[in-house]
Amino acid sequence: MVTPVIRIAVILSAWLGLTLALPASADGAALKTLQAEVEALFHERELQALGIALIEDGELVWLDALGVADPTLGVAATPDTLFRTASISKMFIALAALGLEQAGALNLDVPVRELAPEVHFDNPWEAEHPVRLSHLLEHTSGWNDAYLAEYARRPPEPLALGDALARYAPQRRSRWVPGSRSAYSNSGSAVAAYMVERAAGMPYEEYITQAWLRPLGMDTATFFEPEPGSAALAHSPQGVEPYWSLLYRPVGALNASPRELSALVKLLLGRGQYQGQTLLSEAAITRMETPATSLAWLAGVQSGYGLSNYLSSHNDAGIAFYGHSGSLVGAYSRLLYSPELNSGYVFALTGGDSARNALDHALRDYLLRHRTSTAIAARPLPDHYRALDGLYEPINPRHQQRGTYLPLALRSQRVTTSDRFLHSQPLLGNGDRRQRFYFDGNHPALIDPGTGLGAVAPVVDPLAGQVLHLNDGVYQRVAGWRIWGELGLWITVLAGSALAALWVIAELPVARFRRQAIGARHMWLVPAAVPGLFLGAALLCLTSLPTTDFVLLASRAPATLSVFGFSLGYGLAGLAAPLALIWLARQPGTTRIGVRQGLAWSLSLLHLVMVVYLASRGLIGIRVWTW
Repeated sequence: MVTPVIRIAVILSAWLGLTLALPASADGAALKTLQAEVEALFHERELQALGIALIEDGELVWLDALGVADPTLGVAATPDTLFRTASISKMFIALAALGLEQAGALNLDVPVRELAPEVHFDNPWEAEHPVRLSHLLEHTSGWNDAYLAEYARRPPEPLALGDALARYAPQRRSRWVPGSRSAYSNSGSAVAAYMVERAAGMPYEEYITQAWLRPLGMDTATFFEPEPGSAALAHSPQGVEPYWSLLYRPVGALNASPRELSALVKLLLGRGQYQGQTLLSEAAITRMETPATSLAWLAGVQSGYGLSNYLSSHNDAGIAFYGHSGSLVGAYSRLLYSPELNSGYVFALTGGDSARNALDHALRDYLLRHRTSTAIAARPLPDHYRALDGLYEPINPRHQQRGTYLPLALRSQRVTTSDRFLHSQPLLGNGDRRQRFYFDGNHPALIDPGTGLGAVAPVVDPLAGQVLHLNDGVYQRVAGWRIWGELGLWITVLAGSALAALWVIAELPVARFRRQAIGARHMWLVPAAVPGLFLGAALLCLTSLPTTDFVLLASRAPATLSVFGFSLGYGLAGLAAPLALIWLARQPGTTRIGVRQGLAWSLSLLHLVMVVYLASRGLIGIRVWTW
């Protein structure tokens, strides 16, 4: 365990700004502290297996594994156990594309339509703004992320990449001008891998194995299901997960050991060189780290996605970390490296994702233990940045349906400015996710203190007009009345529906107890209460869906059909409620307008407004299986 004394010593040493190299014994003590902290996290978070490799100053200083890799066979995890790397796999797509470009066999800036005319996609702006290979690698094509059906498809036998892409061709469509916004897309990465396959003249997996895995000494790494006992089995709260045979293997199917993945970290730190081999030029590695196809880049924003490579930071260290994370059901991974520190790490785990961020923080704290927080040379914000105060909604969701069904209040950001800083944080929630950015007087974009690089800039979007690019997010100013009006509508409709239902439930038994005839006047609140029951049932069914059971989500199962049925029922009941009240108003003995009638009319009209609002967003008759 990490004792308070050790924690205080590490914090004090950073605060005092010690820049001299510590004795080897002190570094050894720091490493032992890290190892104890990681082991404690392993047990506290009840992980099944963990593999880890730590590179410091270009050298492998820690290689380890904990737990049980295969509980069905009782096989312990070792540094040579194969783990599912998930989306770390995408880094090889970029490496391969850059290598082929370096060899003259591929050009990242050539339109995809020219490279592979057989790959279908729809881009309304293709004539002037074609989708290029670089857009696919940087996630700026505007395509949706893979649909649930693509995630759920688990072919019994591996499909050729071209055949897999042909099955879901109509779903690849640019939602905005390519290069104007960034949104992560597994489908785009799969097409990029196909470009590599065509340029290489052989199946993607075969080429990556020959050109990259073998030169890196990754001899056991594979994109296919490993032999029993050689790999860590994915493990969710439900137990051991069956092997997930991905439809698009290049984007997430690589299995590799911590020892093998450490070679990839060394290659990136070596700027394309590994053990005397030059596998890629330094310029190509730098290009891999650069998000150069977006409007944000032209405005000075250096954060976001490069070529299958993402920039991140830690605290206000002023150090840029690059790399990629990966996630499958019951299996998670992360690879990060810092060229400035000449250090990095990779870990892969099974058994739950609750430890990912804690492990990441512990490893970055270790690598930054000698790094003092640099003084922020903030200059007064220019007027055009001070004018950015306001509320903003994101306009670059990964998937249009899955990313926009929540109310605006849960998706929006509040931007405020002071004399020298711009602050951004979610509209609702605590301040833990608050970020600040500053103007250094030299750079056109505002600087992220965590990376020391440009991260925020206003940009004119071809479709949305003036927008704010903040890291990899794109935000459009939104009026407060829209956010709070929408939230108020939800609260009023749900609360009013509950009140109406309770009133009906309470009134009818009382009337029977008093031996009163049940007449039209007792039924006024029924038309207003019934839509609320459908809406509540739809919300309950939607929020109860298992978010990682893609086979269920992509099928017409009872759970997804319930969401469809109740949401459609709400639409029909909401439209019928005013008609029912008109009919009731014509019945004898219901001419007097009282509290009951006033509530019924008010709530029915609110239901009508809500139905129109939800229908405009495609949320009446929700077909989750098409998301």
